[in-house]
Amino acid sequence: MKKNSLWVDCSTVDPEFSRKSGEKAKQNAIRFMDAPVAGTKAPAENGTLTFFVGSDKLSLDEVEPLLLFMGTKVIHVGEIGMGTSLKMLVNAMLAESMIVFSETLLLGEKMGLSKDLLFDTLPNLPVIAPFVKAKAELIKEKNFDPQFPLEWMLKDLHLISKTALENKQTILMGELARSIYLKANEQGFSRKDFSAIYQFLKKEF
Repeated sequence: MKKNSLWVDCSTVDPEFSRKSGEKAKQNAIRFMDAPVAGTKAPAENGTLTFFVGSDKLSLDEVEPLLLFMGTKVIHVGEIGMGTSLKMLVNAMLAESMIVFSETLLLGEKMGLSKDLLFDTLPNLPVIAPFVKAKAELIKEKNFDPQFPLEWMLKDLHLISKTALENKQTILMGELARSIYLKANEQGFSRKDFSAIYQFLKKEF
């Protein structure tokens, strides 16, 4: 890259990797920002992604029109590494919420509640994460085509575990989620959507 070029990393990596990338870029007179995205296949295709950006404000001002071509929202989180820090939290909640919904749904089925009632009621309650509603429709249709593959969620849970250790923070639910996704990955669910954790739990228990 030419000197003073702007390197925008939109991949989901851990904050330490982003900071090291920023240091390496600086040594070569290159500007760096981490700008991971929130959104899966459909938002990417529709240009409705959200970007979490870690960078200085001037660099963000320069690249923001390009980000808004691919997305509809840009959140300036702070300095380098802060964009990926926020993405870690978002994906932790995604992974854990999917397990909570899946096991709740399965318990309801075992208790004899109508499957239609559960699918019509649970996703519309205020206690449910909003993204679950779309996932519930796919589960109901038995459609586990990868919008966000389970193996990618497992990769992110490994990064979350690593980041938590570096920050001396215990994440009990995060570690439990990682062990569940790991087992599902080993049993052939890797290339299915991460909502297929429902299928795995149904098969396992």
